[in-house]
Amino acid sequence: MKIPARQKEALRALPATGPFLFRDYLPDAKGVVVGLRRAGLIRKVGFRREKGYRLTSWEMTDEGRRILG
Repeated sequence: MKIPARQKEALRALPATGPFLFRDYLPDAKGVVVGLRRAGLIRKVGFRREKGYRLTSWEMTDEGRRILG
């Protein structure tokens, strides 16, 4: 599977295991979440509340880890 360079760069910045919040790794990544999710490289694993905001936790899929090598 070939993914755009921007998405591959974003994927490299994310942890390969365990849940994460995008704001901790890619605070300025607009549209990257949608692209990675549509490609099946990340998936939602839960939500967390912080200061009244609902934050989504994500996790890299096996396909995402395979692309990273």
